[in-house]
Amino acid sequence: MTGFIYFAYGSNMLHQRLTDRCPSARPLGTAIASARCLTFGKRSLDGSGKGTLEPAGSGNDLEAHGVLFEIAASERDQLDLWEGDGYWRDDAFLVESRDRNEIVSATTYLAKQPEPGLIPYDWYLALVLAGAIQNGLPAQYVAALARVATIPDPAPNRASRLVAHRVLNESGFAHLLRKPT
Repeated sequence: MTGFIYFAYGSNMLHQRLTDRCPSARPLGTAIASARCLTFGKRSLDGSGKGTLEPAGSGNDLEAHGVLFEIAASERDQLDLWEGDGYWRDDAFLVESRDRNEIVSATTYLAKQPEPGLIPYDWYLALVLAGAIQNGLPAQYVAALARVATIPDPAPNRASRLVAHRVLNESGFAHLLRKPT
């Protein structure tokens, strides 16, 4: 396949989520972005926080683990559309492949204007957590993700929420959806 290497660190780490968007995607292993941390500082169209990577020490110490995928070049524009206008695409993002112990140049998406204080919806964090578990990311990282504060989606019939629930069910991760308190 003629394609590109993609570093997923948010909801696209979950194989089913990414292959729904880019059917050719195949996992290559895990990686870490040095001197970066995961935040939920990308404002979504629905107002909630979505994942982005920021320089380490930016108020969050959730180091940036993720998954490398190979995706067909013909699906790059499709992935751009899924990521949306709030992200910019970096086609030379350096990560350390944990499986090959080498530095890899990959494509990833970063928030154009990160905003501190945004909170993800519970279903979005469940997708991120499911991807981390599915790909065997370090237990400490998974535990830190599980402690991230979330809010329930005020629109229970929101299309993206319903898709997330379907993907989590089909992938065997429905148990990660937080019950309202």
